[in-house]
Amino acid sequence: MRSYLLGFFLLCSLFSISQTLELMGGVNKNNFFDYAEGGHYRSAYHYGYGYVLKAGIDGIKTDKLRWRFTLGYERYSGELHVGDGGLGGGHITKASIEKSVISAGVFPLNFTIFKRIDLNAGVEYSALLQENFSGTFHVWSIISPGTARDLHELYTDYSAKSCIGVIGRIAYNINISDKLILSPQYSFYYGLSEEFREFPRETRSLRHQFGVAFCTRRKK
Repeated sequence: MRSYLLGFFLLCSLFSISQTLELMGGVNKNNFFDYAEGGHYRSAYHYGYGYVLKAGIDGIKTDKLRWRFTLGYERYSGELHVGDGGLGGGHITKASIEKSVISAGVFPLNFTIFKRIDLNAGVEYSALLQENFSGTFHVWSIISPGTARDLHELYTDYSAKSCIGVIGRIAYNINISDKLILSPQYSFYYGLSEEFREFPRETRSLRHQFGVAFCTRRKK
């Protein structure tokens, strides 16, 4: 948390050399996924909804790039039904997960087309604030009918402490006045790291974010 407070003060200091300050609120649709293959592994995921709040600064220019930085809070959820094993035995995890994270984004690729449409691409890092999970772990063998246990009997923590992924954004800027902009926008997050510290550990997150931002322009 200390590092995020440092990031907040850094964001405030960078605002003095940025062109715009943005405050955004919206909803998200999350779907966990994996690319694991082989053996008797099988998985099914169901999407969940949540919300996102972000503050961002844009228009910080260096010699070759225009930079964008964000800090945010996001809650997202989803369900999983994942198993592994064969004729001799195996196990299945069924779980519903809701996570709250705080995030920091860095966008080195930023373009404006038609003077109204912003295209941004970058990397976002998030740290876990809170998780809520429920479900069962079912295990069986060829000599046993199987047993099911509540996940809370097995784990005190289920989610990874931090995640990283790539994120893209498109926004349409509507000028309300010389200094105020209304900006409907869509962002797409693709997770590169594992979402969970327990089975299934290969699971990642894919999130769609839809929001509306109010932007204050400091200078033209």
